[in-house]
Amino acid sequence: MNAIKYIFIIIITLILALKYSDEIKYFAFHEPVNNQIPSLGEQIQKGRKSKNMTPETLASTIGLSIDQLKSIENNKATPTRDLLAEMEAKLDTEFVIY
Repeated sequence: MNAIKYIFIIIITLILALKYSDEIKYFAFHEPVNNQIPSLGEQIQKGRKSKNMTPETLASTIGLSIDQLKSIENNKATPTRDLLAEMEAKLDTEFVIY
């Protein structure tokens, strides 16, 4: 009888593991699953919009051209750590980088 219980528990565990594998992977390994974490450019754009800033305003306050900022927001360019820290300060937010 105990063997049947153990087999049943193993089967249920496997079914649950398959059903929730993405969630388990995310929480166990802190890896983005199915693009749940927005890209850095999306995070910057969202932060800028939450402060009601135009791209021109943010670009001028951090010393970038509008084209440079748009490239970053469109994930075609990557900001330096210093520039990223300055953006975080201006937008009063922290970006998740993965």
